[in-house]
Amino acid sequence: MDSQEKYTLAYEDQDLLKRLKQFILSGKTPAKYIKQIDKKGKKFDYVEHGYIEKALNIVFGINGWSTEMPYPIEKIEKTYTNKNGEVKKSIDITVFLKLIVKGDTKESFKTQSGSATWYQENEFGDAVKSAITDALKKCASLYGIAGDIYGQEVGFVEAPKEPDKNKTK
Repeated sequence: MDSQEKYTLAYEDQDLLKRLKQFILSGKTPAKYIKQIDKKGKKFDYVEHGYIEKALNIVFGINGWSTEMPYPIEKIEKTYTNKNGEVKKSIDITVFLKLIVKGDTKESFKTQSGSATWYQENEFGDAVKSAITDALKKCASLYGIAGDIYGQEVGFVEAPKEPDKNKTK
């Protein structure tokens, strides 16, 4: 049994799994997964990377999606003055990410860019990871995952409900 089968079998109710997939792709992102960040005095909604990965795994299966970076990382070096008046270096990073989803006979893909800024006092790898995560979220939204957060709203369906196990048939 491969990991995809194990993951699917973890859901005893296949009808619930089907409704969950439909909800993720066309529904409103559950409020408990929506976070906010303040950037230059404006508040923006976002979802964390873990929500996107979990949704991709549920909808397409653990082995049903992958990513590629079709182009090298773009870097633009800049200088800035920090709070102490020191001149420091920063780098604006842009990545292009291709999200590939696998069907039975075909593959489909969406490509988006993501960006982040590296500041001299931080780890460069963290900024690259942030840019890749940004791009992944944008790609996933083109398939309807967190589309209401990232401007790709498709429509809404009701959230799936667990069957009442105490109810008699």
